[in-house]
Amino acid sequence: MKTFDYIIVGAGSAGCVLANRLSVNPAISVCLVEAGGPDKDPTIHMPLGYGKSLHNPKLSWNFFTQPDPHLGGRRLPLPRGKTLGGSSSLNGMIYIRGQAEDYNSWANLGCTGWGWDDILPYFKKLENYEGGEAGLHGDDGPLTVSRLLHHNETNEHMLRAFEEYGLKRTDNFNGAHQDGAGYYDVTIKKGKRCSSAEAYLKPARKRKNLTILTNALTTKIKFEGKRAVGISLQKNGETQTLIANKEVILSAGAYQSPHLLHLSGIGDGAHLKSIGIDVVHDLPSVGENLQDHYMSPMAWEINPGYYTYNNQLSGLALLKNVLKYYAFKKGPMTIPAASVGAFMKSDPVLDRCDLQFHCLAVSGDLETASRGENSKLTDYPGLTIGGAQLRPESRGWVKAGSSDPLSPPRIVHNYLSAEIDRSLTLKAMHIARDVVKMPSLKPVIKMETLPGLEAASDDEMLDFQKQLGTTMYHPVGSCRMGSDDKAVVSPDLKVKGVQGLRVIDASVMPRLISGNTNAATKAIAEKGADIILSE
Repeated sequence: MKTFDYIIVGAGSAGCVLANRLSVNPAISVCLVEAGGPDKDPTIHMPLGYGKSLHNPKLSWNFFTQPDPHLGGRRLPLPRGKTLGGSSSLNGMIYIRGQAEDYNSWANLGCTGWGWDDILPYFKKLENYEGGEAGLHGDDGPLTVSRLLHHNETNEHMLRAFEEYGLKRTDNFNGAHQDGAGYYDVTIKKGKRCSSAEAYLKPARKRKNLTILTNALTTKIKFEGKRAVGISLQKNGETQTLIANKEVILSAGAYQSPHLLHLSGIGDGAHLKSIGIDVVHDLPSVGENLQDHYMSPMAWEINPGYYTYNNQLSGLALLKNVLKYYAFKKGPMTIPAASVGAFMKSDPVLDRCDLQFHCLAVSGDLETASRGENSKLTDYPGLTIGGAQLRPESRGWVKAGSSDPLSPPRIVHNYLSAEIDRSLTLKAMHIARDVVKMPSLKPVIKMETLPGLEAASDDEMLDFQKQLGTTMYHPVGSCRMGSDDKAVVSPDLKVKGVQGLRVIDASVMPRLISGNTNAATKAIAEKGADIILSE
């Protein structure tokens, strides 16, 4: 049995940060355990390669929800990274920190030390930010945050249309104010994806006190009484045990961290007993409070002569652009999941934005995507606008379905179960329809294709999104942080009721932030590492 000071389970967005920061001290031994393989697949590093890697079973867990009762029994695909870098090796590379009020609300909920003034230094610490506002951004951190490399005139038409609708133009969604329309910042470095593995793990890999195990599935946390002392894992068909002198740290994400806690005997005691798991600590809130952003995509066919990636990513044009990418790291293959976007208020009386839009000059086959298959383009040139409510009230859960560690977790999101979520989904769709009627987009648009103008009533529009709406891949909250008895972890990220065990990943967020979650996950890990080292 090998022994380390710290064992980190999951080499994803948070785990890579922790491995780097904890192993800076050569006197501390760290083992980072990842169920997936090395991040060598070329589709990881080419930014637009996420269209192929997202559902690749060699790189993604390819989870599905249980039949969702609020979406007509649909089972939604939930891809999560299964390689070094985790989901930061598969995501859309959009960098959003969220609003100051998001973190202040955490502090108000009992997460002492997690307000905006507390977390901002960690965003600055992690960033190598291109052209940010003085005092709000870092310029020497490991994570490259850059401006978009590839622009096109259709994106400009979309941005001008949002301005005509009433939004201001912004060049920084991560500045003092989030509202406006503009280009997204991206985690792309010199034309290549800058994942957590690239930013944090690569510089640390040669440290003698850091051991990285890949293709090693953690199956259980080992306890002596109520103290975590190590883990069991499967590698190369064999079961191995690793011992942690100080702590075991779960960084497996919002689905797998609670799942592993359940498999290890921490969770709702009645449920654990019902599936044959011995209870170490009865903590019913493990796996509860699951939240996610639900995307409501709409698409339009555009008139000939306007730029669209439907033309650039098929046939000879695709081959040309791939060659251009490998030769110069430029062109359409460098684009993120959405190039431009907007943040706005659904009602002017609100104190902050509650709607986000992702916009891209391309249209895809939503039915294919809804089945968890690799992206396919429509046969017509198009553009897509996807709206989302930033702070949904719908809540779901994650549970172990059996005592078998090879069996996937049972996941229920209950998307659109809250009335406010349905109302704001419709609001976002109406706004998108209004934006495309603005003078700058009106000559570009030929016709609405999804859902199409036959979906005229609110009921018809909502039915469409229940059928083809999608996750934004932002699950959080299932190991909620807080000071109350029902919280899973305390503000120092220690699992309540046991010793030697922490959770440090997106699952600890008590509430979803207002935007894409990858930046916040890294900041949580930066602060978590500081908490550990200060002790």
